[in-house]
Amino acid sequence: MEQTEQRVILFIDDLASNLMAVQLMLEAEEYVVQTATSGSKAFEWLETSIQLPSLILCDVMMPDQSGFEVCRQLNNDSRYKDIPVIFVTARITQNDILEGFESGGVDYITKPFNNMELAARVKNHIELSENRKKLELQNKQLEEANRVKSVLFDVIDHDIRTPIEGFMNLTEMMYKQPSHFSIETVKQLSSEMYQSSQRLNQMVENLLNWGKVQLNGFEIIPSTINVKNKVVEIIELFNTIAIKKKIKFSVSIASVLKIEADEEMFATILRNVILNALQHANVSSTVTIIGGKTNPDYITISIRDEGVGMSNEIVKAIENRTVLSTTLESVADSALGIGLGIMQNFVELHKGTFSITTEPNVGSTIMITLPTEIRQLHSTVS
Repeated sequence: MEQTEQRVILFIDDLASNLMAVQLMLEAEEYVVQTATSGSKAFEWLETSIQLPSLILCDVMMPDQSGFEVCRQLNNDSRYKDIPVIFVTARITQNDILEGFESGGVDYITKPFNNMELAARVKNHIELSENRKKLELQNKQLEEANRVKSVLFDVIDHDIRTPIEGFMNLTEMMYKQPSHFSIETVKQLSSEMYQSSQRLNQMVENLLNWGKVQLNGFEIIPSTINVKNKVVEIIELFNTIAIKKKIKFSVSIASVLKIEADEEMFATILRNVILNALQHANVSSTVTIIGGKTNPDYITISIRDEGVGMSNEIVKAIENRTVLSTTLESVADSALGIGLGIMQNFVELHKGTFSITTEPNVGSTIMITLPTEIRQLHSTVS
C-alpha cells in the first residue's frame, strides 16, 4: 500500500515551548504535526481525527497522567495499539527506560535531544511500522490464496472426480461392448451424459468464478442487456433438463425491460438461480420467472419453483459464505450451494440485494433486486 497521504505525528507534552520547537522541526521535514498538552487532550483529538497519526511522540512527566500511562491506554485500545510511541523525556534512569518499553513504547529519546537524531528516529520507526503493515497484509493475502486453493482442490476431489469417473466407466463400456446397448438405451444414456456434462461445466465455471471473487479478480464491464431475452437464452440452455423432468417455464417480463450490468455476471446469476429451480422442482411442475421495475432505479427478478424446497444447510451456507462441498449432503447440493454463493457475490458487486424464501414440499423463491444503471460502480472490483 503506497503512501498517499502526508504522515501525521502527534506530539504530547505539557510545555508549550517544547511543543513549538518539535513542531517547527518536524514540519520542516514535511510531516503534519498535531500537538496536545496532556494525555486526555491527546485522546480527545484521536477520537475526532479523520487520519490516525503514523507515530506518537510523548513526554513522560505530565500533570494528569504520565506518558507511560498514556502509552498503556493506547495499547489497550484496538484502534491505536499499532501506532508506534517514542518517549521524549529527561528521565533517563534504567528503570524509567525499562518501564517505557514495558508500557509499549518503541524508542526512548532523552532531553535535550539532537534535532537530526529525533528526525532520524521518527523516520525509521514510521518506516518500520509501515513495512510491518505491508508484511501483515501480504501474509493475509497469502493465507487467503492458500484457503481458496484448498477449497478448490477439496471440491475437485470430492465433487468433480466422481462424476468424471462415472463418465469414463460408461463410455468405456459403450466403446468396448457396443452390441450390449440398443439404440434407445444409447439415446437415453447420451441424454443423461449431456445433462451431466452441463452440470459439470456449470460446476467448473462456478468454482473458477468463486476463486476469482475470493481473490478480487473480476473487472466489471457494463453493457445494456434486454432482461427477457437473456432469461429466455438461459432457459434454452437447460432445455434438456426441463424436458426430462417435464417442467414448464412461465415467464412474465416486459420485452422492453433493460438493465445496465456486466453481461457475463448477469448471465451467471440467472444460470445459477434457474438451475437451482430446475434441480429442486418436482416433475411436471412449473418454474415461474417474473421481472419488472420496482421503481425507476431498480428492477426485481423472482424465480419460483414448485418443489421440495432448499435445505436449511444450503441457505445457511449461502448466507454465511461457507459453501464447502464437504459440508453439504450431495454433489448436486454442493454445486448449487457454490453456484448460489457466486450469485450472491455478483449481485453484491452490482450493489443489489437478494432474498431466499423456502418451504418444504412447497418450493423456493429467490428474489434478486439490481440497479438499472451501473454508472455509480467502479469499473474494477477491488
